[in-house]
Amino acid sequence: MLTPESLLVGADYFSIELLNVEKEVFKVQTYIYIGKNLYKSQKEKDEYYFQDAQSYFEYGSFLNLKDKRRRKSKQNVIVLDNESLSFLFDIEELKSYVDNIYHKRFKGRL
Repeated sequence: MLTPESLLVGADYFSIELLNVEKEVFKVQTYIYIGKNLYKSQKEKDEYYFQDAQSYFEYGSFLNLKDKRRRKSKQNVIVLDNESLSFLFDIEELKSYVDNIYHKRFKGRL
């Protein structure tokens, strides 16, 4: 499970969306970690900013962009708190998740 201490700026993290729970068909979305508490906020909780990989590699970090491009790219940013980090996985956790599904599906067929 991801912890705030384990996050690395510029590293990739993954969310998994189950499209069919019964068959365990899923979709993976890749995000790049941008940083913590990037904007002053009235909130007491820490905020962790992630940008989807496609916009990150197309435009760069939304922090480095100017006006129009920044607004467009910022639409592809998610902000999570400590509790919400549990919805993201690092590459090792993603691999483990996929391996578990693979073994469930193909157990006994190999």
